[in-house]
Amino acid sequence: MDDDHLQSLQAAALKATRCAATLPPDIHFYRSLDSIVAHDIDALHSRLLSLTNRLLQYSSAHPTHTPLLHDHNSLLVDFQPLVVHVMDDLFERTVSLFFFSLVLIRL
Repeated sequence: MDDDHLQSLQAAALKATRCAATLPPDIHFYRSLDSIVAHDIDALHSRLLSLTNRLLQYSSAHPTHTPLLHDHNSLLVDFQPLVVHVMDDLFERTVSLFFFSLVLIRL
């Protein structure tokens, strides 16, 4: 991964984190006040959950047998084993491939 791509990725992650930090802590209160806001939050939640599940399937060694996140509770409970462990495994593979490619280049 080149430096420009890494900087772009970091900038996008930072922007998303800053936007998420501006959300009010009592978003459920605002959700209860306005049905349109509640609908928009539900729609966004569904899209994010779907995107997360697709990313989990793409990153899994067995996409058809990948456990999926179903709701807020499964996200809280299953985030560590489903997301963190999968990402850790991908990073380990990337590092291994990087070192392997360095060995091949030297040959």
